Amino acid sequence: MTRIVNPLPPTLSVQEAARRYAGEWLLMRILSFSASGDPADGVLLAHSPQRRVISQSLTKQPVRSENTAGPSYYIFRAPEEPLSDERFEAAANRLLHAQPQPASHGA
Repeated sequence: MTRIVNPLPPTLSVQEAARRYAGEWLLMRILSFSASGDPADGVLLAHSPQRRVISQSLTKQPVRSENTAGPSYYIFRAPEEPLSDERFEAAANRLLHAQPQPASHGA
């Protein structure tokens, strides 16, 4: 019986990775690019709310040498999830009904 010990991570589109990890920093190894040259899909290598964690993860990845093509990496912060209609309306109402704060003039 054959057993897979370390299966390959799944390929994700950049948009799917961003949806899954909204508001976090992501590190992807890019496997293909769109016609306009933007990263299209790849393998998610790390995600974290902290950029520092992603930078540390990148240092552990293989690098390109002068004579060989290496992997392309993409670091980006996924947009926050859009607000639901209820949350948007509540936030708008808070803003509209907020009391103006007096301007502070430094000492």
